Amino acid sequence: MSLFKKIFDRFSTSPDDAPPASEHAVLIRFHYGRADLSGLYALEDEMTRVVADAGVGEVDGHEVAVGGGDATIYAYGQDANALFRSIHPVLLDTTWLDEARVTLRYGPPEDGIAASEVTIRPLKFPFPVETMPGDRAVERWQVLRAEGGCTPVILGDLEDREQLREGWDIAEPDVDELLARAEAIDVDTWLREHDNAERLVEFSDGVWPAANQAVSTLRVPFSEDGTPRPGIGMAILPTSRHWEAAAWLRFGGWNACPAPEDHVALWRSWAERHGAQVACITGSVVEFVVDRPPATADEALALAREHFLYCDDLVIQGYGTLEGLAAALLDAPVWSFWWD
Repeated sequence: MSLFKKIFDRFSTSPDDAPPASEHAVLIRFHYGRADLSGLYALEDEMTRVVADAGVGEVDGHEVAVGGGDATIYAYGQDANALFRSIHPVLLDTTWLDEARVTLRYGPPEDGIAASEVTIRPLKFPFPVETMPGDRAVERWQVLRAEGGCTPVILGDLEDREQLREGWDIAEPDVDELLARAEAIDVDTWLREHDNAERLVEFSDGVWPAANQAVSTLRVPFSEDGTPRPGIGMAILPTSRHWEAAAWLRFGGWNACPAPEDHVALWRSWAERHGAQVACITGSVVEFVVDRPPATADEALALAREHFLYCDDLVIQGYGTLEGLAAALLDAPVWSFWWD
């Protein structure tokens, strides 16, 4: 469970669970540390907007030490938990903050009723991350891809980014080291080493499905009903070699998900053979836009075997058979992978 999810659950109680009070409050304290107060005003304005949009109260001013030292922003409403849930994403996205100490009071601040306190540290990546609605993210990705000179990667919403960022502070491998490991990997050898003839036979029935379940559009930027998801992040990676994205994002190396260097090597091979470019990476999902998908059943079946060795959940939890996966890969403009 991600830290975002744990904090969200902690403060997801209903108003009936909170002590009755005429007014709840949330106090956000942090060190501002600069004389120019424009950043503080921008943060307060964004909090004001999200609290108003959620209909849970209002942001009512701030205090800041002379010269821009320690600062406090005040928010009021009938449910401190609801106030926190609306403000929390803003704090995680405010990367100039080192941390914010958030106090939830089930009563006005002057009453001294401290119900809960939590420290929030913004999500910081060593490269630019833009935030926008899902449909705009797809358009922006297409523009940056065409311009070249960088690698745009859609990272999903705030919880997706938090999950992706987990573990970086514990062990942060060097990108160059991961790329060197990837360079030493021979993809044909990797596939042979991960080959499992019994499993390939187990999930192959020799029957080509009548219905093609190909993925035709990117899924990460959109909800299940097709509406754009809000707050989708896009990383702008400082490399034109898009297959290196797994190294920059330290993606993989847990459960059955291959290590970052394995992703890099396989993605480069698929880029060279099929024009596959990674478009989306979350904590558990990878999606590609594909320029040259397999055009024949034999080509699709051969690629399906590779995808199965790379991500067997595609078949075990998805298409059911290698033939089903192969049919979905035939002329498919998008590939989607996931790991539990």
